[in-house]
Amino acid sequence: MGVVCAGLDEDQLEALAAAVEDTWATPDGSTHVPIVALSAFDFLPWVKLRDVLTNLEERDAVLPSQPARVRYPLVLLSGFSTVQTSATVKAVSALGLRGGQDEMRPMFAVAVPKSLDKRLGVLCEELESDHYENQGRAQSRG
Repeated sequence: MGVVCAGLDEDQLEALAAAVEDTWATPDGSTHVPIVALSAFDFLPWVKLRDVLTNLEERDAVLPSQPARVRYPLVLLSGFSTVQTSATVKAVSALGLRGGQDEMRPMFAVAVPKSLDKRLGVLCEELESDHYENQGRAQSRG
């Protein structure tokens, strides 16, 4: 279980981590969910989503010296159940975070088996394209 992010600053990452951990804290407060901020190096052609997910614990709470630049902030959940995903998205959405190059609300995604071997840069481009299209549809509805 973990969260992969891009386009959020240090304060926003701390708020996100607190919201995720508050959502899944056990009565003794022992639940910890790794939060990984993507770096520009994660968008090199040979880096796949699987590579980042394999190193969640090692990269937890490490701020990259060169953060990944994305149009929309990304919050990608891995290893969460459907109920956990819904609760986490609700908790993080309530924070009202804005970031990325366009200072927009985050786009949420879930790691699925067919995305594991995709290059991270390509995956982010696909997610941003889908998010942009969904934003346009939502605005046209009114």
